[in-house]
Amino acid sequence: MTGFCFEVCKRRLLINKVDTVLLAAVVLVLPVFGEVLSAQQSELTLADGVYADEQANRGRKEYRQHCATCHATNLRGGEMAPGLVGQSFISGWSGQSLWSLFDFTLATMPQDNPGSVTSLALNDIMAFILRENGFPSGDDNLDLDPNSEGERIIIGGE
Repeated sequence: MTGFCFEVCKRRLLINKVDTVLLAAVVLVLPVFGEVLSAQQSELTLADGVYADEQANRGRKEYRQHCATCHATNLRGGEMAPGLVGQSFISGWSGQSLWSLFDFTLATMPQDNPGSVTSLALNDIMAFILRENGFPSGDDNLDLDPNSEGERIIIGGE
């Protein structure tokens, strides 16, 4: 009888160890899985309507003031600068975040006075450019922050 009790206790101990290992694995893996899932859920594309119509309207005015001299009023570019509409423009940034384009533009444009456009005006200009490229609007303004990428909005692959 003593041998039987020993085997039962040994089996229970083994089961408890297996349960502990499984519980530890779940505790360690679940947060990582949650972060991956959360990151996937918070990643948007331009097809998700990331700007508002009124913002694009404001952006048209800002674009004419800050960008049209080089990129043309129709956004097709010219001798001094590339176009900002069409597949070649979008594919040039494909797979990158909209924030990367925002950050690049904020630091380098306009060419004759880099960094002179406010982040608010640039958000409006980008909304206008997105609309002119046929991307749908949404309910909220585009609000990219120059200090933080925030929610990722991916260019291309729509």
